[in-house]
Amino acid sequence: SLIAGAYVAGNSVTLNKSTPYTQGEAGTIKVKFKNKGLATASNVKVEASSTSSFINIFSPIYTRASLPSFTADSVTYNFTLPLGAPNNYSVPVTIKIKQNDTTLYTKVVNINMGNGTVTFADSAEQTFSKWTTNGTWAQTTTQSHTPTHSFTDSPTGNYQNNANNSMTLATSINIASYPVIFLNFWHRYATEAGYDFCNVEVSSDNGTTWQTVTTYNGSLTTWTQVSLDITQYAGGSSNFKIRFRLSADGGTVGDGWYVDDIKLTNYSTVTGVNQINEFATKFTLKQNYPNPFNPTTKIQYAVAKSGFVSLKVYDLTGKVVADLVNNNQTVGTYDVDFNAVALASGVYYYKLEAEGFAETKKMLLIK
Repeated sequence: SLIAGAYVAGNSVTLNKSTPYTQGEAGTIKVKFKNKGLATASNVKVEASSTSSFINIFSPIYTRASLPSFTADSVTYNFTLPLGAPNNYSVPVTIKIKQNDTTLYTKVVNINMGNGTVTFADSAEQTFSKWTTNGTWAQTTTQSHTPTHSFTDSPTGNYQNNANNSMTLATSINIASYPVIFLNFWHRYATEAGYDFCNVEVSSDNGTTWQTVTTYNGSLTTWTQVSLDITQYAGGSSNFKIRFRLSADGGTVGDGWYVDDIKLTNYSTVTGVNQINEFATKFTLKQNYPNPFNPTTKIQYAVAKSGFVSLKVYDLTGKVVADLVNNNQTVGTYDVDFNAVALASGVYYYKLEAEGFAETKKMLLIK
């Protein structure tokens, strides 16, 4: 249906590469958008921002006085990650599209530094025991990204008409403590374009319901790496599953879908660390505020001597659930925002360590 008036919406937000970045590296974020309304849009603004101090975005605001009906446009933002940025962290960048200062579109893109922590991996070289199948999915040596096996929906040839073949993670994974998580794999496929689909699906409730992350169709004849940010689908799940499903109609068939080297990789979140001033005569760690909190709180501390500073959050078992600061800092007073959206209610401890100083305090999350 057509939209009366003007309506500017985002079509896509993409990084210049799908692999992780390194400290000191530069990159780009490309935002494509379109006026999907019947009238000309006025005062269009596209903004890129981050609460993290570990990214520099150049010219973060793009403006356009008018955008005619059904007209598309794009903007590319250049950014750099400083040399002091922590490794195995994810920097969130928020993209907003506004029309007459009213926000119509918001999307968060996570920029990963380092290879992250692998939560799950399957190179298809062992057995099929990590998966259950509905249909004909199995190991094959016909094609592989890394020798000598991959998984495919149709190991004996073309898939069948009206196929609905799925490969589902057999045992759910607890990803509740991971603020950012990516699904990575290599694949190739040959399906009837526009009619038969390779579906990547995830479940946050042990397979009771499924959400489609993305679909592929047509022909991809070379092994290609895919990196999907599935953070928004994970929802702090303790019973998370992934599924690869090929669906077909009753027409033309093809060789199907090959998948290899599957990984779930998690990253800690780089929070907003702000230096309040450049003066401090002694190391201090203050009580978080607010406390109790839900789900965000602020922690303030002082650094009396330049050097390496660590600020971590622990659960009652002593497990690190958030690594808020992990880098060199100069003398001064700082505050850091802690977002516990992925954590369960309860008591947590946060500990500051710096140049021979160590102090721990307690905070309470109530949801």
